[in-house]
Amino acid sequence: MLARVAPGTSVRHALDDLLRAGIGTLLVFAEHREVFRLIDAAVRVEEEATSARLYELAKMDGAIVLTKDGSRVTCANAYLTPPSSIFSTEAGMRHRTANRVAVHTGSLCVALSQVRRTITLYQGPERYVLRQPENVLGRAQYLLNGLIRHRNRMRAALADLSRLEARDSVTLSQVTETLSVWQALLRSLGLLWLDCAELGREGQSLAWEAREAVNELVAGGWLVFCDYSSSDELGVLKESARDLVGDYPEAALLDREEIAEVLGYDRSELRDERHFRPRGFRHAVEELGLQPSAVAQLTMGIGSLEEVVERKPRELARIGGLLDEEQAMRFQRLLASVSPDAVRRS
Repeated sequence: MLARVAPGTSVRHALDDLLRAGIGTLLVFAEHREVFRLIDAAVRVEEEATSARLYELAKMDGAIVLTKDGSRVTCANAYLTPPSSIFSTEAGMRHRTANRVAVHTGSLCVALSQVRRTITLYQGPERYVLRQPENVLGRAQYLLNGLIRHRNRMRAALADLSRLEARDSVTLSQVTETLSVWQALLRSLGLLWLDCAELGREGQSLAWEAREAVNELVAGGWLVFCDYSSSDELGVLKESARDLVGDYPEAALLDREEIAEVLGYDRSELRDERHFRPRGFRHAVEELGLQPSAVAQLTMGIGSLEEVVERKPRELARIGGLLDEEQAMRFQRLLASVSPDAVRRS
């Protein structure tokens, strides 16, 4: 959604020029047939969507309909008539129309208000107000600094967990503490990537820096999740991890009791002193000197975690992508030596 209106694109150039000129407009990114039934009247254009052309077409009263990728203008001065039965909290006619068209067709709609000087994006039920690039860049830099702090906390949490695993004294409380830090790291990364997407080309270097800083720690947190979840079915694990991370970066963080439930345990077990033994994914990574991201990729390509031991090394290497056959064989032996069970407790 943000990529089509990011700084540096023709559409964003036009929107910024229109904002400075105090001209309001409505853009719809869709194949013509998707909005054809909603158009009461329009002027056919079928031209490249340059910033100058969009600026001139926006002086007309109706909406501008572009192709989905925003490369061409299909028609302009379009009067759209979405179903009035679609609920909208927007007050202005342009924004209400954009909201309803987005909900009805799933298309990206961009409404520019000449009074409030704002650019609002709608797609499906989602609504997002663009910020000035300098404000986004400032927050992105702040979030990157915060991400580095989360990185340091995650490194310390994983080191503590490794020490407890060596003594066979890991409790559910320690696991949830580690995953709580992982959750905060992922949320911080999600917010930063959102800003980088809004910045377009200007945000690419920040996104690369963030990925380099925490990529292996993100994978390491996933392996902790695989090591200690009560289920070994990959579908269940992915769904549980989604509950932990949340649908949106702004969503509230789960507390440790909720994390225990996501892992498949009862909240009361947080106060239990019984020790948990991992399945051995992180141990194998450390023992063989593998990249956590390689093993995380491998776990994403199988049906259940037990299959890692059962698959032929050649198949495992092919699924993992970054593992060779010899590494895959040694990896299987290490896992098999830990336990054939899901998660053992003592």
